[in-house]
Amino acid sequence: MKHVHRIARKLAVVAVATLASVSLAGCAGFGPTNTTGTDKEGKVTVRFSYLWTGDEAKAVEKIIKDFNASQSKISVKGTSSADQQAQVLSMQGKNPQFDISNTGNSQIVDWANSGVLLGLDDYIKADKYDTSDFLPAAIKNNSFDSKLYALPVAANIYQLLYNKDELKEAGITNPPETFDDFAKVIDTVSKLNGDKVERLGTNSSVDLQLLVQAYGGSWYTEDGKASPTNPRNIEALNWWVEHVIKKFGAKNLQDFQSGFGEYGTAQYPFYTGQIATLIDGNWQSAFIRRLAPKLNWGAAALPYPADKPELKGTTRLDLSNLFIPKNSAHPKEAWEFMKYFLGKKPMLEFTHTLANLPGRTSLLSDTTYSDLPNFDVFLAAAKSKLAVPSYSTKFSTQYGQDLSAAFTQIQAGQASPEQAMQSVAEKAKAYKQ
Repeated sequence: MKHVHRIARKLAVVAVATLASVSLAGCAGFGPTNTTGTDKEGKVTVRFSYLWTGDEAKAVEKIIKDFNASQSKISVKGTSSADQQAQVLSMQGKNPQFDISNTGNSQIVDWANSGVLLGLDDYIKADKYDTSDFLPAAIKNNSFDSKLYALPVAANIYQLLYNKDELKEAGITNPPETFDDFAKVIDTVSKLNGDKVERLGTNSSVDLQLLVQAYGGSWYTEDGKASPTNPRNIEALNWWVEHVIKKFGAKNLQDFQSGFGEYGTAQYPFYTGQIATLIDGNWQSAFIRRLAPKLNWGAAALPYPADKPELKGTTRLDLSNLFIPKNSAHPKEAWEFMKYFLGKKPMLEFTHTLANLPGRTSLLSDTTYSDLPNFDVFLAAAKSKLAVPSYSTKFSTQYGQDLSAAFTQIQAGQASPEQAMQSVAEKAKAYKQ
């Protein structure tokens, strides 16, 4: 699947199941419950089920090993499982499968409202635990009814990656700053052979939700209701249709994409020169170093509308949060492990290994990340007040799914932005807003 690696690094920001819609059947993937709660040495067993897989899981296990060696009262047992539906089922059941886990942005408010998350405030108060160093946007995102339910161990942010050689070949010496500049790059750098696309100035499967955000649109009203038909949203989507879909043709773009290599492999089109720019996350620093070390690339802020220069620096911050379910068998011990993982040294080691951003503001200037190409651009972007998480609401999951379906129609030329967003607006009437 093309975006498996990207989805894993975003930590399933859009949940695959909601608490209201799944049945209490089977929690495969989380292992057997430890009914005694202690191991043969008398240590309390804390079950940490996490969504990270592959090399990321290895980094998690390193943290677990270090924690277990650092003290003699708690033994953390880790399980890697990307099955978020099983995660949800476990939190609902009387037979919980884990004591601590991780998730992204959009689930926290929904889960807190459903009563399956443990509030952290009592532990924070009792331990006089300082939360002031965590990313302010994360604290806001992870709070519900004035209570804090999760803390960020890592984050990802999005910038415009560009192939320096291909832009130079087209006579462009600097990355695009405004959407007008971006349109020029798409027009100038792209190559056609008749109707056949041979090179495209940007990735045609762009994240339209983020593109709209950069354009000055908003998917929510000030009071937190869905606003898919916001005029600025429509304007941004029409910009994309005009400069990409109509210009090159939906069918031609689909044919072009059909020849793309898999995401996370050396054949990915940005690495092979098939696309000249790419809106993607900070993990690409590690990907490119490993998969395309000879690629001459740079990273810059997302384009902003020429009529709204105050939007320069707008981007999305995707969080990787640690939380404790309310039905945890050992919440106090889980909290002790959470504090360890969120410590500066483990967090720095973990995020550097993954080429993720740290969840602490004090680490955004740490020189440990200096060996990651262009990573300084992402670190700087995370300091901006315009770097914010996706809005977390009780209906975020369904809204995200509906928007995704609408974007697919727009990209395929099956619906205009006006038609697609009106369809989402009709569906939004059923949301619990």
